[in-house]
Amino acid sequence: MALSVNLIPCLASALIFASVFGCISAQSGTGGFNQGQSGAGGFNQGQSGAGGFNQGQSGAGGFNQGQSGAGGYDPPQIVAKALLCFHDKYIYSSCEESYRLTESGNLEVPSEKTEEYCSGPCLTETNLVLDCIDNILSHFVFYNRATIQEVRETVQAGCGYGPERGDFNVEEHIESEESNVGRFAYQILVGLGFMLITHGVLML
Repeated sequence: MALSVNLIPCLASALIFASVFGCISAQSGTGGFNQGQSGAGGFNQGQSGAGGFNQGQSGAGGFNQGQSGAGGYDPPQIVAKALLCFHDKYIYSSCEESYRLTESGNLEVPSEKTEEYCSGPCLTETNLVLDCIDNILSHFVFYNRATIQEVRETVQAGCGYGPERGDFNVEEHIESEESNVGRFAYQILVGLGFMLITHGVLML
């Protein structure tokens, strides 16, 4: 009976920890949006496609309910202004068109063109596009549901000198990050379980 009483606070703490960590993990990859996932041109809670303004799951360029627009713009105007960054000739001027970032969130850069992409104007101009979008709509979400930060991380990894060099697949990068988070959570829970078992044995 003493074992059960002593374990109750520990087990309660473990359950609370697992619930909180699970909620945090579930929100990753969505840019921390409230009340529904957003995507292309969507805003607020609801299901909408590109350019939609309903309540719930939306498409790319979506943002959270209650987010105020810069300069007093209406939500459709803010999204439209952010989308112009992809077509600004003063931003994307020298990069090969097939390598340019688009609203899809994909980067079609062949691995054999890594050096050209990373050492030429494409890397600089892609970062300028991301800065342009971020300055207008920081919670922008691409059609593939990638956030600005996730695209940045993919570009950095693809141009880095680690094992991911030459890999510009944004969706695979996101899945890899989520997998790492899942493994980390599992390791923490296993360690916590081991501590609870050890504590219980010592209390016998």
